[in-house]
Amino acid sequence: VALGDIPAGLTPHWLSRTVEPFLKTLADDASLGEASLASSGSRLLLIAAAEAHPALLQRVWALVTPWLLPSADAAPAGCPSGALPFALGIVRAAELPGGKTRLVPRQLKLALAASSAALRALRPGGDANGEESGKHDDGETSSTAGLAVALRLVGLLCQVANEDLSKDAFAIVRTLLLPEPAPSDAALAAWAAEWSAAQAPLGEAASPEDSAIEALLSAASAVAARHPSRAADLAPGLLL
Repeated sequence: VALGDIPAGLTPHWLSRTVEPFLKTLADDASLGEASLASSGSRLLLIAAAEAHPALLQRVWALVTPWLLPSADAAPAGCPSGALPFALGIVRAAELPGGKTRLVPRQLKLALAASSAALRALRPGGDANGEESGKHDDGETSSTAGLAVALRLVGLLCQVANEDLSKDAFAIVRTLLLPEPAPSDAALAAWAAEWSAAQAPLGEAASPEDSAIEALLSAASAVAARHPSRAADLAPGLLL
């Protein structure tokens, strides 16, 4: 309410003194995941704060990025699989009408790298470490749900990013949907083949929101409609 009359781009002087400590406490609790009973509620409150005002979105983003979107110099580390729904909520909170976002290219690049790494780490029946993935705030867990959330996250980021930024991440979506022609990345091809061999699990879901096939088709079609270059990436596989 207090931020209601504050234009986007302006930050009131009291925000860092009165609000940021509270957001930091929420972010610390949210980072604990299943280790904290407060984690689920903290994540929901952070998403609500990010939706409330652009200034809060940027504060929340800065506080959660170190653990939500980890990166390394050599290769990006993936977003924690159990935090994928939270990451999707934050990215949705940054959406603007017309397929735009409040996130700047630097933020989008980091988010795409971490979410792509998380997507490729998922395996049928478990994540890269053999542990079940895709834990929702309501406690529901399955590898199919995890894949669906990761695809929605990568798909949304590809839509709001520019064509150059979306290229590598969309290659994962394209390969999972259309394995032929095979990508030059042999590891990516093997990952997609592993999911293709598990077609039944890919289609099983407790709800439409958890459907990996629906998420895959939605991501591919939405990104292709947004970026002509990504539609061209799909064309060879569709013509085979």
